[in-house]
Amino acid sequence: MGEAHSAEFVEEIIKQLDPEKHKFILSVYGTKSRQLLDKVSNHKVVTIVDFVYKKDLPFIDIHLVSLTPNWNHVCVPSKAVSAVCSGSTFLYSGSKDCDNWNMLNKAGWFIDLENNLKNQINNFLQNLTDSEIKEKKNHAIEISSKLNNELIIAYDKLAKFIKSKNNYA
Repeated sequence: MGEAHSAEFVEEIIKQLDPEKHKFILSVYGTKSRQLLDKVSNHKVVTIVDFVYKKDLPFIDIHLVSLTPNWNHVCVPSKAVSAVCSGSTFLYSGSKDCDNWNMLNKAGWFIDLENNLKNQINNFLQNLTDSEIKEKKNHAIEISSKLNNELIIAYDKLAKFIKSKNNYA
């Protein structure tokens, strides 16, 4: 939870979750983490952990991702990529100008950080369905597969380039 992220977004989500329906796993570090932990550690939905293992990421239905608009094109919200590559969905709060949102949006939902967070989150939670989560998870799997294929192609191109340069040395 560094300078580029919105602690207010995470806090508002936690405030609106229903302890009878939701479980929130919180693992944070960075400049805004202490402030956030102080505000949410007593909420019934929150379980605070030091870290989440990569192997456990697929068990999280919706990962939270934020990037304040002034950090667009400076930082990449890597949590969105981690979520998608684990076959999970994400709820992104930031600007639609973010590269990750444009690349991964079929696997996630959008909350505009510059508009009323409370109303948008309430609307999101009221309209969220299991079938929508499943559909977005299927999109995540498709996107992850595409990204992995692009990675393989990029490595292959790089290897061919290096080999071609070595032949002329």
